[in-house]
Amino acid sequence: SLQGGAESARSAPATLSRRWLRIEALDPRAVFSFGYKPEDLGETVQPDLSQTGSGPAMAARNIHQCGFHVDQFVSITGLRRAGRPLLLVADPEAGDMRYPRAAEELKRKLDASALSLARQGFAILRNPVPVLPTIDTNKCLPRLYNNVLLENVTRNGETQPLVWVPHFGDLELLTNFDAENRRIWESLGFRAIGVLGFSHLASRNGALRCATKVIMRGL
Repeated sequence: SLQGGAESARSAPATLSRRWLRIEALDPRAVFSFGYKPEDLGETVQPDLSQTGSGPAMAARNIHQCGFHVDQFVSITGLRRAGRPLLLVADPEAGDMRYPRAAEELKRKLDASALSLARQGFAILRNPVPVLPTIDTNKCLPRLYNNVLLENVTRNGETQPLVWVPHFGDLELLTNFDAENRRIWESLGFRAIGVLGFSHLASRNGALRCATKVIMRGL
């Protein structure tokens, strides 16, 4: 962990720098941080993208992560927009108007997280994600449309790269969200394939990517 608990509050910048160096020794690619600063909660002003920070610089501040894993709420598209890597970041909204508070709280955290990613040099596109009670435990949780499987190369016989998007409209009144999330991926040049049956995984905070083990990647 880069930082966490009481230890992180006492960690000097030099300690964080050493931790980043250990990560960079394992993977020479640039390292970025997914999280939000409490002071950015509720921030609606567009970031000044002429002033971007690195992952280590962001982690040296007081940041918190939204969710358990980044792929719950962020999809890496493999595309670029205006020279910046494009990320698809969940934009929560109430899927059941009787329970607006859970969606509002999650949206504040993800808005601030998207702001942080933009400051690190990413282009951000948002996709609608409903928050509503699950069908088995009745917990008010998001449907993880960002938990996708994606290919950035076009297969033989295909004209577009493929993306498999978890769908929930077979058991819940979410067909509009299913369709809109497919449309967003199609607008990015992918052939979007909806995969039904993930309502039962919503209470486990997972979806398609979480239920899949990748055993080989194309070069």
